[in-house]
Amino acid sequence: MNEATRTALSGWSGFYVILGSASGALIGLMFVAVTLVASMRRDPNSRGSLAAFGTPTIVQLVAPLVLAALLSTPWPRLDELAILLEVLGLAGVIYASRGTWLARIQTSHQTELSDWIWFHVAPLAGYAALPVAAFELRKHLETGLFVIAAVTLALMLVAIRNAWDTATYVAVWRDQA
Repeated sequence: MNEATRTALSGWSGFYVILGSASGALIGLMFVAVTLVASMRRDPNSRGSLAAFGTPTIVQLVAPLVLAALLSTPWPRLDELAILLEVLGLAGVIYASRGTWLARIQTSHQTELSDWIWFHVAPLAGYAALPVAAFELRKHLETGLFVIAAVTLALMLVAIRNAWDTATYVAVWRDQA
């Protein structure tokens, strides 16, 4: 990797330290929240909604953590990073598609339009943008780095929104139980 590429990547280190740290902290909070909710009396069908909404939110928080680690690694060649971004994007698309299918078949939650957009369409778009970002990274380094940063931040913000939506839903659901 040439010095200009190394310098361009190192300019993003603070951004990825902040996002990776925030992502890790939020993952921990989600585990605490799920542990607290586990003691509640639940609908026996609630496992379907957890698989369709809760677990994908954790994955959406893990994605920025993984991206932060990948973008902070001193790669010998840029192509190796690009290949991993493509694989991560493809895996994310497959996982998000599976979450959409699980949301369609679960019976414990009446899915609204906003659920489809935020829990399924937005993450799918983010994951699908990663291979595009990897391609751009190979052709135009600076533009590719900005696209990757935008995708990473978008996945984090969508996950935060979804975690909040889930927490408020559970709080209301708990009061009604």
